[in-house]
Amino acid sequence: AKSSSDDGGNNKIHLVLQRYRSGRILINEETWITVGHAPEQQQQHCGLLIYVSFATGTTEAMVERAAQTLVNLSVLTTGLWGDGTSQQQSLLDIVAQQNHRATSLILCPQANLIS
Repeated sequence: AKSSSDDGGNNKIHLVLQRYRSGRILINEETWITVGHAPEQQQQHCGLLIYVSFATGTTEAMVERAAQTLVNLSVLTTGLWGDGTSQQQSLLDIVAQQNHRATSLILCPQANLIS
């Protein structure tokens, strides 16, 4: 999913979202961190990978609105996608159920989303 936050017709924030179950992140080109579902866990993990880009003139209010939108999007499931065992939920829904270990959020700066 791709989203843009705008103010007066000027796109200031661009976001690209991707759901994931697990992944590895390379930090500072030397340390790998694993996020998400491990085979020994009984519960499915769901996470959001968000690429974000800010244009000149982006305000704090725009960033706050984009962040509120992201955590409230109902795009995550704790079951397999489309299997009917769990409904779509937002990141906040899952955390509010005290199920914070079942979800994660990764933000990646991506300057080239703004052209």
